Amino acid sequence: MELNAPTKKRRMGEGKLAGKFALVTAAAQGIGEATARMFAAEGASVLATDINETKLAELKDVEGIRVAVLDVSNSEAVTKLVASLQNLDILFNCAGIVHDGNILHCSEKDWDTSWNVNVKSMFFLCKQVIPKMMANGGGSIVNMASVISSIKGAANRFVYGTTKAAVIGLTKAIAIDFIEKNIRCNAICPGTVDTPSLHEHVNAQPDPEKAYNAFIARQKMGRLGKTEEIAALCTFLASDEAAFITGTEYVIDGGWTLYVASQLDGVLSMSSQFQYCHYLKTLCGHWSADHPAICMTIFLWVPDCLNLLGACSMELDPPAKKRRTGEGKLAGKFALVTAAAQGIGEATARRFAAEGASVLATDINETKLAELKDVEGIQVAVLDVTNSEAVTKLVASLEKLDILFNCAGIVHHGTILDCSEKDWDISWNVNVKSMFFLCKQVIPKMIANGGGSIINMSSVASSIKGSANRFVYGTTKAAVIGLTKAIAVDFIEKNIRCNSICPGTVHTPSLQERIKAQPDPEKAYNAFIARQKMGRLGKPEEIAALCTFLASDEAAFITGTEYVIDGGWSL
Repeated sequence: MELNAPTKKRRMGEGKLAGKFALVTAAAQGIGEATARMFAAEGASVLATDINETKLAELKDVEGIRVAVLDVSNSEAVTKLVASLQNLDILFNCAGIVHDGNILHCSEKDWDTSWNVNVKSMFFLCKQVIPKMMANGGGSIVNMASVISSIKGAANRFVYGTTKAAVIGLTKAIAIDFIEKNIRCNAICPGTVDTPSLHEHVNAQPDPEKAYNAFIARQKMGRLGKTEEIAALCTFLASDEAAFITGTEYVIDGGWTLYVASQLDGVLSMSSQFQYCHYLKTLCGHWSADHPAICMTIFLWVPDCLNLLGACSMELDPPAKKRRTGEGKLAGKFALVTAAAQGIGEATARRFAAEGASVLATDINETKLAELKDVEGIQVAVLDVTNSEAVTKLVASLEKLDILFNCAGIVHHGTILDCSEKDWDISWNVNVKSMFFLCKQVIPKMIANGGGSIINMSSVASSIKGSANRFVYGTTKAAVIGLTKAIAVDFIEKNIRCNSICPGTVHTPSLQERIKAQPDPEKAYNAFIARQKMGRLGKPEEIAALCTFLASDEAAFITGTEYVIDGGWSL
């Protein structure tokens, strides 16, 4: 499908990266090039670097982009380049190479070259860039990793997988060490992306057509990823909308990780040739259910609704301004949002509408829901999500549906010994069975409409991590992750995507109510703040921004994943 890449010229000061300065490596082609162009289109001043001077020169005339030849494995060159910069807000470490072979095929030279380009280059760049970011009040670092790492092994990727595991470790180490300096660091793990480097690799095979078809065959979406899709995720992580995200790996693989990938049946020949690549980094993809702990976030301690998971105290620039008809990344789409009367649900309903969607906001709280009646683009409907008949009737009344955000949820406090059968049943009905009801009714609408996006609110207190006194809550949230992956894998060929969000602690009305109910509200509030390394709670608008991204066509290659947004709490 065609993305609406932000290639149009923006006025000075416009765009989600307006006023920021970005450094991008491996920017001459593929993912690096697409990201440099998107950064510039979103208002950033970009320094695009690469070792390939000829290809890099093609970016010289792009407004907002300057170019510089750089060998990222050369410490002196890196130091000199960064020292010449007045400030730096964003670093995208995109450069990397892949060595094809197992340990017996890997010479010491192969080992050293892979480490120097894939890991040591990030060490060089980050070490020079971080002081600049600290002096500037913070920044965002995005590193290109791979699922072929500590996440998943892959045949004939011995040293590549080892280096990419190191990238994930490096990312988390930087995130935790500099979180209090307002520096965020995250890693991206794409699936196979259609890049010039991939085509070069395929064309070098004995049977190029067979090789290319083999890549397509293992993609359940029936296509490869687009460089612009990776660039869109990178742009989101670089922006202030992702201010509560750090120390995480974000998968964007078209659902490839939902399946056990087959080998390419010997189609790809062994080679020790090193290639600067973008496709190497894209040979990612198995965010396995066997390794859920990778998606590390933390559970929110709140009493009555998962609307209480989330993000931030810095001011975002939410798209609250009125848009003309047909504008926005959700223009022309129809969205259904549950638990929309307040908190994350309300913020997301408002954001969806601001981005051009027609929104049906639902909640059981009729009084609070009524406050959305006068918001342009939003209709409201009282709905008890645990009532199967009510859900069926509501969905049947809709002509079409493109987006479903299952935000409703409750939390029971206590161990198994504190959980009655009634507690168990209520938690399952609200947290899981409601999603079953809604998804079962919505999916046929989406199929008839050619596809759609489902986003479910989950928690790290689940199959990801245990949490004291959250017995039935954690059990139900593990079920949500399973439900999400099951839907994603069953309907990927119908162009229906299904993902879950795992936020940290969010400053919502429900959280405030719980704090006020404590014997010492000030002490209770300070306790929430104290465990946040960023020194603040999240904002509903930050969760809404992530939800909007996942709902949009920019996230068309993302399905079956859990996206963490917790301010580094899980570090």
